[in-house]
Amino acid sequence: MSEQEHVSPIRPEQTTELKIKNLPYEVIEATNTILVNNLSGAYGQVSIKELTDLLKSIDFDVSSIKDKQWVFTLASKFIAEGWKVDVEYPSMDDNFDPYIRFTDPSKDR
Repeated sequence: MSEQEHVSPIRPEQTTELKIKNLPYEVIEATNTILVNNLSGAYGQVSIKELTDLLKSIDFDVSSIKDKQWVFTLASKFIAEGWKVDVEYPSMDDNFDPYIRFTDPSKDR
C-alpha cells in the first residue's frame, strides 16, 4: 500500500489546531510584544494596524497571512493559552482600526 492510500480526510476539530500550528512564530512574537506594552490590569489591546506595522518593520511579508483569516487563528492560539479574546472590526457605521482585545480571566473581576 502506498502512502497516498493511508491519507485520511481531516476531522473538523483538527482544522483550528492545524491553522494554529502553521501560524508563523513572528506573528505570535509581535503580538506578545505589543500586548505586553499595552497591557493595563486585566486588559490589553492590539490593533491590527499596529501588528502589521511591527511585522513589516522586521521584513515579514504580511501578505502571506492577510488572506488566511490569521486574526482568528491568532485569537484561537491565545484562547488556548488561557486568554479571553475578542476581535473587533468596524461595522459600516463605525470608523476605527480593527483590533484584538485580550483579557486575563484571572484578573477580570
